[in-house]
Amino acid sequence: MDFVALDVETANSDPKSICQIGVAVFKNGDLVETWSSLINPQSHFDFMNSSIHGITEENVRDAPIIADVKTILDQLVGDNIVAIYSGFDKVALEKNFPQINYSWLDITKVVRRTWEQVAYSGYGLANVCRLNNINIVNHHDALADAIAAGRVLICALNAKQLQLDDCRSLIRTKISTLIAHGKMSENPNPINVIIEGGNPEGEWFGDVICFTGELRMPRIEASIKASQLGFDVGKSVTKKTNYLVTGLQDSVKLKGKSISAKEEKALALIKKGQDIVVISEEDFFYMVDEN
Repeated sequence: MDFVALDVETANSDPKSICQIGVAVFKNGDLVETWSSLINPQSHFDFMNSSIHGITEENVRDAPIIADVKTILDQLVGDNIVAIYSGFDKVALEKNFPQINYSWLDITKVVRRTWEQVAYSGYGLANVCRLNNINIVNHHDALADAIAAGRVLICALNAKQLQLDDCRSLIRTKISTLIAHGKMSENPNPINVIIEGGNPEGEWFGDVICFTGELRMPRIEASIKASQLGFDVGKSVTKKTNYLVTGLQDSVKLKGKSISAKEEKALALIKKGQDIVVISEEDFFYMVDEN
């Protein structure tokens, strides 16, 4: 059971703005090597991001840029599968290195097909770690999260009595509880309507998404697209939200604040341990189209 678990933190909503990266190398199911580094993203730091991971512009002033650590990453990864907890980390690396050719495995897709109680919600890293008695020393530290994610994957494989090579087949199957609850759709849904709860045949079924700010496309079109991909489109940020997609904010509506009410709510929930990914509209569509 050899693989590399990887996690990144970013300076702002742009996945390219990596400010920390952590790598945990597992061999035969054991943690054998770790590496992490602060990264100078050569970009601005948003208050929201710094509030989550605690990294500031001052912290990374003398840190290497992401290109400087690519050789180290390649050496650590080798020919191993790179296990990540959600597609965001993959997007972040591919945004910086368009020609990167790692073999990616999204652990959340394994988790959701392993434990029924987290098939549709509650499959954030912190919660799944609690369920498996895995201690995250410092959640939202890239290395701590990489180690925890790797241990979650091992727990899932042991629970399913599977080998790492079996994961590809596992994540291509529909979540068994969909069939048990009769939630599978027999006929394709029209592409011009929002599907309540998300299209059960969509790749992202079970994830809840929320939009804030002015998008380049009409909000209704973005919501339709998201629901066809399987997302449950929420009108507000709640404890069930997994992704918050941000557009341009109207300064008048902000009323002197630096972030929107939805971003404030997301930040408050993140600080309480909920895993919400905050990304731009552009990067949302990149993530779902390339995943």
